[in-house]
Amino acid sequence: MITKEKLAAMPYAQAKVIIMPNGLTILRSYETNVAYLRPDGWLSISGLYSATTRKHIGAFVKEYANITYQLAKDLCLKKMAYNIYTGEVAPI
Repeated sequence: MITKEKLAAMPYAQAKVIIMPNGLTILRSYETNVAYLRPDGWLSISGLYSATTRKHIGAFVKEYANITYQLAKDLCLKKMAYNIYTGEVAPI
């Protein structure tokens, strides 16, 4: 079953956190999937988009990955993924 949740820090935002049956967690801002957190801990950000979407990404990475928006932005710009459990960084 697919679960849809709101961001705790932004309950009225046009953002949803979608948890797939396979454990993949997706941040959807408006109608665009912008961040992915795999069950094995690998986080990737597909783009920074608008200022509001960047706020959604910041809230998501703080709540689900315990990292700062600045780190998420750097990873996105460098096309890197980050493992929230080990701290490893790898190319996407």
